[in-house]
Amino acid sequence: MSMKMMKKVVMGSIGAAAMIAAAGVQADTIAPGPGSYTFTGSTTLDKPGAPTITCNLTLNGDVAYAPDANGNGITDDGVTIDVNSGSLSGGFLCGFVSLNLSSNPWYASDVGSATPQKVTTLPSPRLGTTEQVQFNNINVSIIGYGSCTDTIVVDYTNGASVGDPSQFVFTGAPITPNGGCTVTGTLNATSDVDVFL
Repeated sequence: MSMKMMKKVVMGSIGAAAMIAAAGVQADTIAPGPGSYTFTGSTTLDKPGAPTITCNLTLNGDVAYAPDANGNGITDDGVTIDVNSGSLSGGFLCGFVSLNLSSNPWYASDVGSATPQKVTTLPSPRLGTTEQVQFNNINVSIIGYGSCTDTIVVDYTNGASVGDPSQFVFTGAPITPNGGCTVTGTLNATSDVDVFL
């Protein structure tokens, strides 16, 4: 094989490898798009020594693309989720609980990380699969019983089929490490939002 032919083969191989690598980069998708979303549903808060409190919990937050840390112009750096307001309703005891969101907005991260840069996204919009998301900066207080602070890990799903709302599911999720609270319940998106690759 001539040197010229060898050079063409090498250059062609490099080009093919670059195309394959580029095709392997998947962009994160937020559907219908970045914006403010509301999740609501019945939840139960348990704290040792305090009465069990069941309320309708509403959380309002912003879903956006993470900054392009890779510098490749592709939205493959994950998604940010910030919970900036919320409320509890539905019973006398609910008035004794404060989410303290105005002074302590929650922010999501991958489990085990306090960096709000990235939240793992699901592989497709509707597979019925679930990913765990960690919310940080939690500070829930119960009048007369103290506070529960730090992080909570919840399950997130886009829904099992088209039309099913996205959900955050708390399955006896502990707010750790401080305070000993656990949360159980399911929050459904009032206006559906899906996060996927």
